[in-house]
Amino acid sequence: MVKLITISLAINLVVSGYVLAQDQGQQDSIIVQDVFISDAVEFIHVPIYVVTDDPAAFYNLPLRFTFTEEGIVFSSVEYYTPEYDWDEDFNEFIVIDEFLRVFGVYDLGDEDNQPLNTDYERVQYWTVIFSVEPGAANQVGVIDTVNDHINGSIQLGLTDGLTEFTPAFVPGQIVYIPEEIPTLSQWAMVILTLSLLATGTVAIIRRRKKVITV
Repeated sequence: MVKLITISLAINLVVSGYVLAQDQGQQDSIIVQDVFISDAVEFIHVPIYVVTDDPAAFYNLPLRFTFTEEGIVFSSVEYYTPEYDWDEDFNEFIVIDEFLRVFGVYDLGDEDNQPLNTDYERVQYWTVIFSVEPGAANQVGVIDTVNDHINGSIQLGLTDGLTEFTPAFVPGQIVYIPEEIPTLSQWAMVILTLSLLATGTVAIIRRRKKVITV
């Protein structure tokens, strides 16, 4: 709790000067990769990518997970950052809301760090890991962004300490079908997969039609 309060104060100090603005140049993006699982596994790894032509010094990435069945739960976040070593990369999972608070700041006053600029290349920055409980049913999970009542909506902030903007966000899906149903033909399995994908898509559309708070 003390660490969280300290981090929150530091974040507030860093971003207090930011002003929400339009993304200059090409639009920056955060992209969740779709994952298809056809075998029984213990963990599911979902890559999340950043595409930016701006020097990002701060990010806020609130995420919520929605599954059509039980048995797949959030486990952890790994930071795939071979080129970027930031002073703070923080995540906190709120179990009751199935909500993940993720944010980071490149420089809190220690040694200088490299801002996040991919030169508009697609670069993996995070991996969200889910654990699969024994007997988990075939299902679809949706990974989408939400509004965090503490840190707000998805944002990137630049090194000028003044500009903050909303990047494009591409939600992702986990299609988990480890068990084939013997009575189904190959075409029936294809139809089942498409039906599960449609279910996840409907969940995304419904979520984007309303304001979600945590």
